[in-house]
Amino acid sequence: GGWGTHIESPSTMFGTTVCYLAVRLLGGGKDAEWIKSGREFIQKEGGAVMTSSWAKFWLCLIGCMDWKGHNSVPPEMWLLPNWFPFHPGRLWCHCRMVYLPMGYLYGSKFIYSD
Repeated sequence: GGWGTHIESPSTMFGTTVCYLAVRLLGGGKDAEWIKSGREFIQKEGGAVMTSSWAKFWLCLIGCMDWKGHNSVPPEMWLLPNWFPFHPGRLWCHCRMVYLPMGYLYGSKFIYSD
């Protein structure tokens, strides 16, 4: 009923939540059969709040979920001195590229509005 994170993946909450969100933002009708099956998968698994933090982040960005329900992504970590053992600059390069903008958006509690 849902979608996975790649073409051969079984349905996952992360894949289904993000794909459902994208399809609806792109104008997919909520009553289309293939979209309904994704929504039913999400509901059967406990709702979108049962997904991973990355999917919840997207839900917060578009205003479908309150930022209070998301794990903190403190942008203040970037202000620590570079010698600090948990400085984000010590993260793997791909983690740094994700953590910096996520920290900014989380810190400002950004919500998209059109």
